[in-house]
Formats: sequence, structure tokens, C-alpha cells
Amino acid sequence: MYSGDSDTDVDEAAVAAWSKVTASAFAARSFEGGHFYLTEKTPALLGDLFARLGSAAPRSLPEERNA
Repeated sequence: MYSGDSDTDVDEAAVAAWSKVTASAFAARSFEGGHFYLTEKTPALLGDLFARLGSAAPRSLPEERNA
């Protein structure tokens, strides 16, 4: 779960509450900024996301099948 550390709409408790509605592992990371932190932190957010996906990310895209 990603959030902005200065977000006045979503506090730490609200972020942590998401852990109760997932059937898988839960991790949270905050970035500097408010509710729209991702407009300025997109490269850092994507870098973190891809790093977390790691081996779960496909090595190549599957070939399209003709229908």
C-alpha cells in the first residue's frame, strides 16, 4: 500500500487497515507528499513497485493468440 506521508485524508491507521482485507502479504510504504504524492514521485513509486514484483513479473509478454 502506497501513501503520502503528509496526506491529511489518509493517516497511518487507515493505511494499516488495508492489511485486514487482503488474503496475501501486506506491506506499506509512504512517500514524501500529500494525497497526490504520486504525481511528483512516479519514478520512485514505479521503481519500488517493480522491485517488489521482482520474480513475480513476467520475463516476457505472452504471445497473442489468434481468436
